Amino acid sequence: MLTASDRKKIEDTIGYYDTIGVIGRAKARKYLDGLSSEAKQKEILDLISRAEYPGYLWQGGWKLAARAWMLAKLMEGDRYLSYGNWDAPPAMVVDGWVKKLETTYEDQIKREITAIFAFAGDLSGLAALLNSPARNHWDVGAFTNPLHHRADRFRYIIYALTPSTGMPSVTAGSNPRSDYLKSKLEGYLDRVGMGWDFRCAQYYMENPTVLHAELLSCSLISNEFVKTYRNSPFGFVLNVPKQCLCYAESKDMALSNADSRSDALAPLSPIERIATVSRAIEPLLGMYAYPLRTPDEIIEASKGGGHNELAVVGSISGLQVKPSAIFVKVASNGMLWQSLADLEASHNILRLIDDCSKRFRIPVVAIPDDSEIGSGLELGDWFPDGKF
Repeated sequence: MLTASDRKKIEDTIGYYDTIGVIGRAKARKYLDGLSSEAKQKEILDLISRAEYPGYLWQGGWKLAARAWMLAKLMEGDRYLSYGNWDAPPAMVVDGWVKKLETTYEDQIKREITAIFAFAGDLSGLAALLNSPARNHWDVGAFTNPLHHRADRFRYIIYALTPSTGMPSVTAGSNPRSDYLKSKLEGYLDRVGMGWDFRCAQYYMENPTVLHAELLSCSLISNEFVKTYRNSPFGFVLNVPKQCLCYAESKDMALSNADSRSDALAPLSPIERIATVSRAIEPLLGMYAYPLRTPDEIIEASKGGGHNELAVVGSISGLQVKPSAIFVKVASNGMLWQSLADLEASHNILRLIDDCSKRFRIPVVAIPDDSEIGSGLELGDWFPDGKF
């Protein structure tokens, strides 16, 4: 079993990757947590602690770097340590690593760690993941074409929308992040009290190509399971190339890319931006490495719970997601949800949906769901060509 001292030593070791601005921490944490027992983590800790032997008593910084280097060597190419697998290297290999460290200064150790975690190696591995057989279950052809929508038989990847959201990063005064957002979102920000609201539904419906630059938290729905994020009554149905799907889980995974958004990078120096993007890319690569269940498995596991979550990148390798329809929630009698009717009164949502549908020539599809009451508005009142 690991002692408190052991755990601290492991955290200090993987934390070293952050201090020199390379991706590595999340990968190491994921690989270590994926092992079947703490005994294996203890074995790894004892092995990498051998890296300290060439160092003098007062060389704490060098010893930390040496441990981090040896852990990186174990993960290099997933040869000895990978997710869920630990295969200790031969003694002669470890002896060779320790011997090498006897004549290696800390600056050289840093350079070698940086080379091990260089994007090229990880991105080449990503190419294989993008085309893994498990992704074939998520091919575009496995989902319903909204033009042929039937209320009793459909399956969609959807991006639920909300009419507006608060923007705490936008301030009355001037600062780089706030100034960037005010410029980028000009025309979609409203002053509310001491803060600002972002009319995000209008922004996305009038500019759907902005989805290409985002990491999207989506959901999988079907005629068997219709839960949406925060019970949202409207949003996009997306055409998602299978390579754009990072992971699929039957529960909310609280996906966030806030730290690596363009507005978060705006105030940073070039070096800080590189480090921030590096840390953001690593979890993305980790998402692609998760075992990918089939759509049938996700739907079945989601039943009886809240909404599921699919992490989708807006574009990758020249492939892009695109809206193929707009979904609206209706009661089983075809009446639009009362909350949707209320949003028309407060945010002109039905008008926005109608305008988006006509402008981009995508249909409006009705998703029957009796978890909320219907209004006095029928689908055809607003959307004569709506699919039910």
